[in-house]
Amino acid sequence: MTEEEKDGSSQGSHESEKSNDDDSDKNEENEHEPQEDKKKKPSALSNPKVRIGLIIGSAVLVVALVAFFIRYWTHGRFQQSTNDAYLGADQVSVAPRVSGYVEEVLVGDNQLVVVGQKLIRISAEDYNATAEQSRAQIAQAQATVAQAQCRHP
Repeated sequence: MTEEEKDGSSQGSHESEKSNDDDSDKNEENEHEPQEDKKKKPSALSNPKVRIGLIIGSAVLVVALVAFFIRYWTHGRFQQSTNDAYLGADQVSVAPRVSGYVEEVLVGDNQLVVVGQKLIRISAEDYNATAEQSRAQIAQAQATVAQAQCRHP
């Protein structure tokens, strides 16, 4: 390399260093500008329309969540569903104290009932027949006792 080339390359490197310095100065200036803009911009919450909109939106969201929770708590938690079927029932076992045929149902489908409420009326025919049979057996036993007392006074 000749001296001129060396001088030219050294000058070029100086020029590139200068241009890099100039670029970094511009970048530093650009970095400061957005910070100044951020400080100058007012908050969106300082606008009363934005605050009112947020309050109304929050209130609507809270009301919707409360309504969903109430609906779920009173109805939704009792329903089971599948892809092709629907089932909604509470299953309770009911056992009678006496046996017999049902004469009348005293409640309707899906009707709320309370403890102790009569649900059905059982036919009294079987009960009456059993009671008459028991009375006859008692009478027979009493007659047997009376006969035994007459024979052995």
